[in-house]
Amino acid sequence: MKKEAGEWVLGSILINGDENFDRAKRVISSGDLLDPEQREIFSAMEDLREKEIPIEPSTLYSFLREQGKETGIELAKYLKDDVPTDRTLDYWAREVKRQSLEAQIKEEAGKDDFDGVKLDALVFELNNLRKGGFHYRALSEVPPRKRVPIIPCGFGILDDNMPMARERVIGIAGKPGTGKTALVHQIGFNMAKKGIPVACISMEMGEDDVSDRVLNSFGERPSNFFILDPPTISTVELKHACKTLKADKGVEFFAIDFLQLMHEQKEGKGRDFATRHLEVSFIIRRIKAIARELQIAFLVVSSLKRGVDGEEPSLSHLKESGDLEFALDGVLFLHQPEKSKEDERLFIVAKNRYGATGDFPVHWSGRRTRFYEVDTAGAQQGHYGVEEGESY
Repeated sequence: MKKEAGEWVLGSILINGDENFDRAKRVISSGDLLDPEQREIFSAMEDLREKEIPIEPSTLYSFLREQGKETGIELAKYLKDDVPTDRTLDYWAREVKRQSLEAQIKEEAGKDDFDGVKLDALVFELNNLRKGGFHYRALSEVPPRKRVPIIPCGFGILDDNMPMARERVIGIAGKPGTGKTALVHQIGFNMAKKGIPVACISMEMGEDDVSDRVLNSFGERPSNFFILDPPTISTVELKHACKTLKADKGVEFFAIDFLQLMHEQKEGKGRDFATRHLEVSFIIRRIKAIARELQIAFLVVSSLKRGVDGEEPSLSHLKESGDLEFALDGVLFLHQPEKSKEDERLFIVAKNRYGATGDFPVHWSGRRTRFYEVDTAGAQQGHYGVEEGESY
């Protein structure tokens, strides 16, 4: 069927010129046709369409003759007289695209220095094609969406204002020493204590350090709190890790500590980026795509630009901001205001697609490396893993 699929696409176009060409072109280009002669004919059709010359047998034959491609003319004449109805064009165009993608995947995977990012993109496109491609419909035809299950993080101010859920990517940022990593560990511990399997990809701290930190902060180490501690990780490796942990352990919440330690290019292989800004932009967009594809949630720690000092952080202060700011569903800044006490911190919800923004005071315990919520009177409130002697 490999050769026939291309023949039937070309034959359908010759039956009903420009209209059928435009239908086929939504799915394929000349490079997708594996047969060289078929590729030449489709390429000639592309040239005719670009020059606004009607695509029909006479114009195609003339164009091919000018290029000295007599065999193409003979094939085109044959195709016009021996094809199924043009109503099957969409099916055969998709079949041509499927064959092309499978051939590209096989070729890329066979290389010693294959590009993992390119291979992942090809597989994603093939899976999308098999699912039927992109669809559109009127809003009135879209069924009511089921309520998205919230993944409680153990902080009421976050669960109420910036809830975490599958497909969402939330960013945490702040100056050094404000407790970003500690908050990640605390959220992970809180979820684990509620029976929710979680995983932390910790590139800044090794698994022993994370284990000691959690034990010091909460007095125990949950068995459903998983740690990965690679020195760096690419999005291809990240996706593989997430798929494995979700399948093996049921993990649907992943924390990345931290974003700026991720890299796409390793040991001279992979995608080249003109600037680090472009690389980080690519990474955060891929993380968002992974969250949607695997139906998981991400909490991503990010750095701030240099020179923020005592200024209250804003979205423009995110390091490599732009696509980062755009892709994140929510952004939480950790901030210690000037002239505040050592144990005073602010949770600043600066971006929130699913709720309100605002500043929320919290209490910071440096000795226990953890946060506590406070009520409006400033009294400390306990949450999961509170001080010794208090209940969960």
